Amino acid sequence: MTPHEEAPRLDISVVVPTYNRKNILASCLGSLRDQELPANRYEVIVVDDASTDGTEEMLLQMPETGNFSFIRITANGGQAAAKNAGAKRASGRILVLIDDDMQVGRPFLATHLAAHDRAAKPCVVFGPIYAEPSNADHVASALLKSSLEEKFGRLASNPRPIWPADASVMPNSSLLRSTFLEHGGFDSADFTRRREDEEFGIRLWKAGLPFFFEPSASAFHSWAKRSNELDAQWREEGAALVRLLRKHPELRGTQPTFRRLLAFPRWKRDALLLLAAQPRLAPACVGAVSWCAAHLRAGGASHAAALHWRQAMLSLAGAVHEAGGRSEFRHMFESRCRQP
Repeated sequence: MTPHEEAPRLDISVVVPTYNRKNILASCLGSLRDQELPANRYEVIVVDDASTDGTEEMLLQMPETGNFSFIRITANGGQAAAKNAGAKRASGRILVLIDDDMQVGRPFLATHLAAHDRAAKPCVVFGPIYAEPSNADHVASALLKSSLEEKFGRLASNPRPIWPADASVMPNSSLLRSTFLEHGGFDSADFTRRREDEEFGIRLWKAGLPFFFEPSASAFHSWAKRSNELDAQWREEGAALVRLLRKHPELRGTQPTFRRLLAFPRWKRDALLLLAAQPRLAPACVGAVSWCAAHLRAGGASHAAALHWRQAMLSLAGAVHEAGGRSEFRHMFESRCRQP
C-alpha cells in the first residue's frame, strides 16, 4: 500500500478512519478486498489518525493494489477530522463510511451502490450493524449488541427512518461525495470524537435530504475498547450531547440518554445532578460502581446493571460540566422537540 495518488473517477470511495487498532483494522481491510464489486470500480482510503501502535508500518507492508491507499495524519485530531480528510482525497462518486472495527460481506459495496442507483437523487443510505458473535460474552459488548438490536430491529419491522433517531451519518452509511462537500462534512471543531455522525445527519435531514435504510448492506462490529477508553467515551458523549442541543435546539427533549433520570422523583434527580456536578465526588461514585462491577462478573445481569449505571453517571457528569451547571442542564433537557 502506498500513499494516496490521483486516480480516475470511481463509483465508490470507502473511508476508514483508524487509531491504534492495527490488528482489527487488518480484518476490516481483508473484508473490503473481497468484494463482488470489481476492484476497478472502488477504492479504500485508510486515514491513520497518528497511530503509535505500528499501524503505518502494517499498512506499508500490505500488498500494493491500485484501489487501496492511506493518509497519515501526524497529530491525532479525532474521527471527524479523519473522515473529512478521507472524503476530501476521495475519487469516487459515492462515499461509504465504515469504522476500523467492522467487517463486511462480499455484496456490501455493490448493495450500497445499487441503493443509490435506485434512489436516482442525492440521499443518505445506511445499513444494519450487528455485534460480532465472538464478543457476545463481553458485558460491554452485550450492551452494545442490545442497543444495535433495538435500533435495527425497529427498522427491520418498519424500514422508514424516523426523526431524529435515524438522522445520522453513522458507520455503514453512504452518500454522494458532492453532497458531503456541499454541506461541509463533519463538524470537526465541536464534535471531534463523539456525535459527529448525528450532528452531520441532522444538518442533512434539515436540508431535506432523504434517508433510506438498506437492510442488505450489513456490517459486523467487533468490540475493541478497553474500560478506560469507555470511561472517556461516555463522558465525552454526555458533553457532546450538550453541544448538539446548543447547535440544534429543536432537538431538546428528544434524546433518550437522560430520559430515565428525568423521570425520577425530584429529590433523586437533584441528588444525582448534585453528585455529577462535583468533580471530586463523581469519579469516586464511578469508582465504587467499578468495584461492584468487577466483583459481580459471575452474575451477568448484575454486572450489566452496574455498567449501565457507570455509563449513565459518566455521561451525566460530562453533560452537566459542559452545560455549565445543574440549572443549565435542566433547562436544556426538559425542553421539547420540534419536527423540522
